[in-house]
Amino acid sequence: MKFGAHLSESIQPEWSFNYISYDELKNVLKTRTDTQHWTETDEGYFVELLERELEKVHSFQNVKIGEVQRKLSYYNTQAQEFKRNGAEEETWRALEIELYRLIAEIDVLAKYTRLNYTGFLKIVKKHDVSFFSSDKEGVIICFHFTPHFTLATSPHTHTHTHTPKCFGLILTSSFLCRGMGYL
Repeated sequence: MKFGAHLSESIQPEWSFNYISYDELKNVLKTRTDTQHWTETDEGYFVELLERELEKVHSFQNVKIGEVQRKLSYYNTQAQEFKRNGAEEETWRALEIELYRLIAEIDVLAKYTRLNYTGFLKIVKKHDVSFFSSDKEGVIICFHFTPHFTLATSPHTHTHTHTPKCFGLILTSSFLCRGMGYL
């Protein structure tokens, strides 16, 4: 399956405008090379689009991570309060359900990050294969200077994991559940 189709099938509908515009970037590469030779103006335009997409994805990711962190902090405060006041089991169960929802949100955010990261790697590779003769040249350099993605991935190994922030949030919420005696 082509990545563009995979991306279209995998997106969260409510987040659709916040994913990489992979098809747009791919079309820029294709149409500009079909009609003429790739120029410095074309390169500048492509890099500008790429940076705009990076910023869009990075900003959205940070907003979502902030939301998750605020919820986690709130749930932690609730758990401490429940412990002090000796809350009923039903109250603990309600908090547990909210924590499981939060874990599901973290998983969706991790998938969002992996999909976008893969999209950026693929479009940059497509660019570099089309216009550069060496792996050491090309737009891939942008990734070394752009701290937007925190996945434990290198462009050459293609191994993906949760982002450290997402993984830390999962561990914290699991710890909270254990503290309540449910895990």
